[in-house]
Amino acid sequence: MVDATTAVGRDNQPYFVGQRTGGGSFVTSFSNPPGGTSKNAWPNCIWQASNSSLSLADASARNRQNGCGNAASNTALVSPSITQTSVLASHACYMYFGTNLGPVVQIKVTTNPASGLSR
Repeated sequence: MVDATTAVGRDNQPYFVGQRTGGGSFVTSFSNPPGGTSKNAWPNCIWQASNSSLSLADASARNRQNGCGNAASNTALVSPSITQTSVLASHACYMYFGTNLGPVVQIKVTTNPASGLSR
């Protein structure tokens, strides 16, 4: 996958848009759905999954790397009308996916107050 563009949503989660080999775009994020308090969720994965359970500062001081692993396909942000995303933007609680040849897709991103997961 090629990372074409990256944005941070209102939920403070990073989203990456890439192009599949053979065409078509898809959105990836850390965890599916992203957010929450698990050690695999952003930003917890930076320090909790890298054997630095003290803090983010501890992980930085010890030069811990690759705690988050690879971002996974986010099935909530898949649209058949998006063939090749060239722009990903975030504004307020919305994310916008733009293509070279097609429509701009608007998706509302909110956070579940009980679980902290994005929806």
